[in-house]
Amino acid sequence: MRVTSKALRRIARIAGITLAGVGLLGCAGPRQLTLEQCGLFTSDVLARLDTRRLSDDMVTGLCPAAPDPNALPQDTAVVVPDLVDVQSLQANRLGKSMGELFRASISKICKVPIRQVELSRQFKLNPDGLTALSRNHAEVRNSNFPANIAIVGTYHLQSDKLTLVGRRIDLETSTILAVSTVEATWRCDLPRYGAPVFSSRID
Repeated sequence: MRVTSKALRRIARIAGITLAGVGLLGCAGPRQLTLEQCGLFTSDVLARLDTRRLSDDMVTGLCPAAPDPNALPQDTAVVVPDLVDVQSLQANRLGKSMGELFRASISKICKVPIRQVELSRQFKLNPDGLTALSRNHAEVRNSNFPANIAIVGTYHLQSDKLTLVGRRIDLETSTILAVSTVEATWRCDLPRYGAPVFSSRID
């Protein structure tokens, strides 16, 4: 069978398109997976995060060092409850675990005495801030826990991030004196060759 020059040009053009497609496939980047596709549960992700650094970074924004005018005097006792979920306003297993790290960070960075309380018993946290369940500020401050300042934290856990927000609050006036936010994000990618790769970062 005779092959004309026109047919040869057509075959060459098709071959060129095919090779270009193969080249593009070879240059394709990793494909992002869900945690389920990566074989991970939320608990696995949290175990891989540097939660101590998360806590330290958040507290650093709440306790500036002297001579900053917003620095806490070292003889100022503070109330520090467990962290609560920003949606349910309840402290669950994660909130209690983060609460321990939160208090340790405050002790290390702020260098002040700490009074641990249960948020549900002494305080109510709502979108407007922190409210003492007793209207008698003297009773709240002196009888239950002698402190003028509360440092409270909330968290929001999503499929690809954990956001922590800390607030330093004056119990006398219910005024928010400082706010600090830190966020951990994560992802799982499937490279062209090999097993899925998990990565995270803290901002």
